[in-house]
Amino acid sequence: MQYPSLSPSLVRLVVSPDGELEDTAGGLTELRTGGHWYVLIDRDAKLAPEFESILQWEAANRPDVGIFYVDQELRAENSVDLRPDFDITMLLSHDYIGLPFAIHASALMRLGGLRSEMGAAASYDLLLRAVHAGIVIARIPQSLAWRERRQLQTSMQARRPALEAWLGNDREHFEIWQGLASTATQLRRRFDS
Repeated sequence: MQYPSLSPSLVRLVVSPDGELEDTAGGLTELRTGGHWYVLIDRDAKLAPEFESILQWEAANRPDVGIFYVDQELRAENSVDLRPDFDITMLLSHDYIGLPFAIHASALMRLGGLRSEMGAAASYDLLLRAVHAGIVIARIPQSLAWRERRQLQTSMQARRPALEAWLGNDREHFEIWQGLASTATQLRRRFDS
């Protein structure tokens, strides 16, 4: 699928810790379809002034992409938190993308928005559903967001319902285990009858 180029508006939506969407003024918001992009962002992250123009350029050159994510500056640590290119195996292991990310309005509407019942893992669940729906996810290899400190990883226990939903009917063929790190997950294939 190709996504239309950006309209003049870029809608910023705050994702609360419990997975609810809020507009930047703090009220709940209704999603609408169109040619615009939504930026899902947590309260601690800020976007670089050039975010919209670079997103517009990337979207024009990659009309197949429905979700873009970016690297982030960590001001208190005086470092950059680099994200690797999209890798489903890595995403299943842990939520390395986190927030913020931009999603085309038509992709967000197609996915039905965030599922707040997923709580802290609502944005992670949205990414898994995007993969399942065939929506292309890509990295913009630039530091276009910043925050004071590294965003905490969503725990494996919080992400477990999203993983189980993503596995769907194949869930019976897999075991979900704690990974080596406390926020990591292992999927183990069952080979029994």
